[in-house]
Amino acid sequence: MRRIRTGFGVKAIYVGLMVALLGATAVRPALAGPSWSQIMKTFKPGWDPNSANVCIRGDISCVEAVVAEMKRRNKPLMDSCDHNAVFSLLYLRTTEEYLRTVKSNPNYFSNTPFVNHEDALFALYYFRAFDNYKAGRMSKVPSAWKIAFESARDGSTTGGGDLLLGVSAHIQRDLPYVLDSIGAPRQPNGKDDHDKVNQILQRVQKTAIEEAARRLDPTIDDTQIQGTTLDDDGFLQIVKNWREEGWQNAVLLSTQREVTTSKIETNATAQATTFATTNRADATAREKRDSWCALHHDDR
Repeated sequence: MRRIRTGFGVKAIYVGLMVALLGATAVRPALAGPSWSQIMKTFKPGWDPNSANVCIRGDISCVEAVVAEMKRRNKPLMDSCDHNAVFSLLYLRTTEEYLRTVKSNPNYFSNTPFVNHEDALFALYYFRAFDNYKAGRMSKVPSAWKIAFESARDGSTTGGGDLLLGVSAHIQRDLPYVLDSIGAPRQPNGKDDHDKVNQILQRVQKTAIEEAARRLDPTIDDTQIQGTTLDDDGFLQIVKNWREEGWQNAVLLSTQREVTTSKIETNATAQATTFATTNRADATAREKRDSWCALHHDDR
């Protein structure tokens, strides 16, 4: 029987354990604040700087929790090449840029905690629609989102189509309700802060879409909309126009709720139907997209 040497062997085991532990820590850093699931137990619309809930009072730790939750949700979509991964990735990169912006300049907005609160509620609208769809609670899924999720499930639209469906549903359908529920139009400098978000979108749009094309579907950045492509400045202007319309609808919701709600839902559904129809993918296109994703979804 061979005797086990101690000395070097014990040291090697110790070093190996430390590397493993430190490596795990590096891969999964702990959040400085509460997790998204913890926050959601007491979260509700309405900014309150004195709330015990970090997202109601709009702490930076709230945005960090939003990003962490987006990463958690995005990974299995990317790993499985789920067609919902396109919008999920774009939304994640946009929120990461938002976090970087407000971390480096806490006074970027006139009321950054208020906009942080909006950021969390806006994300919740997407998470809730997605979770309700996956759970089969179709009566709770807005029509525009239902079209987007069904298109992703069936593989009936291109990667660019999936991106347009997600962006359109989230901005044209969700945004006005979010703004109205937190009273954004009644906030001092609320419109100025709303418009400053466009500068963040300007910084992240091209790189995020290029990444989606590189990792998920190489045709994404060639997708046409109103005479421009998704990676062009023209698409950003379209998004700005949608955001402006979302603001105006939020203003109207406070005085003309029934009419404005009907207008929002009808418009968002019609837009989703158009995008699903004009960005159809046949079996060959689906196969090419999925094959590309299988090879490249882990690329950076």
